[in-house]
Amino acid sequence: MQLLEIETLKQGKNLLGFSGGLDSSALFFMLMQHNIAFDIAIVDYGIRTQSKEEVAYAHTLAKTFAKRCFSIKAPRFSHNFEAKARAFRYHFFSAIMTRHNYNALLLAHHFNDRFEWFLLQLSKGAGIDSLLGFDAITWMYPNILHHPRQTQNLLQSKGKPNARLVFLGDNTTQNIKKPKAFYQDSVPYKLYHPRISPYRIIRPMLSLRKQDILGFCTQHHIHFFEDVSNEDTTYKRNFIRMHFANDFIEYFNCGVQRSFTILKQERMALYHGVVAHLGNFTFVIADTSSQALHLIAKTLKLRGYVLSQNQRQEIAKTHFSCTVGPVTTSLYARQNFLIERLHLRFFTMFETDSTYKTNGVFPKHLLAIIIIQEKSSTPSALPKTFKNLARIYAIPPRLRPSLYDHLMRYQLETKILFIQLYQVFWNLYQNAKYNKNFKTETI
Repeated sequence: MQLLEIETLKQGKNLLGFSGGLDSSALFFMLMQHNIAFDIAIVDYGIRTQSKEEVAYAHTLAKTFAKRCFSIKAPRFSHNFEAKARAFRYHFFSAIMTRHNYNALLLAHHFNDRFEWFLLQLSKGAGIDSLLGFDAITWMYPNILHHPRQTQNLLQSKGKPNARLVFLGDNTTQNIKKPKAFYQDSVPYKLYHPRISPYRIIRPMLSLRKQDILGFCTQHHIHFFEDVSNEDTTYKRNFIRMHFANDFIEYFNCGVQRSFTILKQERMALYHGVVAHLGNFTFVIADTSSQALHLIAKTLKLRGYVLSQNQRQEIAKTHFSCTVGPVTTSLYARQNFLIERLHLRFFTMFETDSTYKTNGVFPKHLLAIIIIQEKSSTPSALPKTFKNLARIYAIPPRLRPSLYDHLMRYQLETKILFIQLYQVFWNLYQNAKYNKNFKTETI
């Protein structure tokens, strides 16, 4: 079976998100056939009677084929199960990715999954980006999704908790007294790490049909578990799968695959722009308001929040100068997203210890936007010298408290901070000139 992104997969060892089901079991053996280096990770949510058998199967496979297997028993989520389970799962994956420096996280999504998503979004009313959903390669930015207190809050649930976390601080370790940690090679593991890095998510089977995957498992006598909840048509996605998606893909697969390729090209032409992430800050450069709104919505979705249509209208109405929130998401307690347009008419570069110069003009038509996530709290008074320089560098007042926090956290000089801010936007502008496709970078 042909997998996508083979060359990228061969750049190092990868981590496979494993469940014991048809898709992840098939991907396990496809990776073996292509000599891809990988280990596996599995989460036991404890909601099905066979979940213990699935975890045992994962460990057996790993031992048989000399792989490492990371597993964890999740806590009981009293409500909003899907969102909390997803957040918990990615905390788990991110910790492993960082600790062992894996090349990419591999997920077993296939083309039927993508088409089901398309129909699901079509039934709700959606634009081209939402309709297309995930690509073969996307990026996860856990540095903006993970915080030890948020992780602790995520695990709070009614009744007796059944998972334990160990948080790593700067020079301290805090043990949260809960009865069971997850283990790899029988060693208690750390679910949170303060220096978690961005990583790629690769979906090697995204062009394969579910029917082809099932045929592969049948041909090679691969054992897998059936999830009986997939037959429950009270779930909208299951209803779409059983009544529309599977039969449509069986008859019109080639045409639908071509349509997705064309739509992806059109999306890239429609939504070109550039984005960079720096801790809690996100920088956006776009030509038009529609492009900027698209990039902002994409950024906030990475942070666990989906903009409503009314919020999109409010952002445009305020000319990209407003606060979204306070909001509550699956990852965060009540917090704000500050969206602010910066009117950068020139770029100032730090050249030597005492020399500054202007070396370029920032085009007025481009939208230069910064997004900051912060807690709902009253900012403390800012030093007068900081406020004076902020006025000189045209930093909007609402952004100053967060920038000052960043300055104190990294012990920067005030002038250096603002020069770095301008340099980020100037670098993005250079990217925008030469690359008219959507691009995300981490600085």
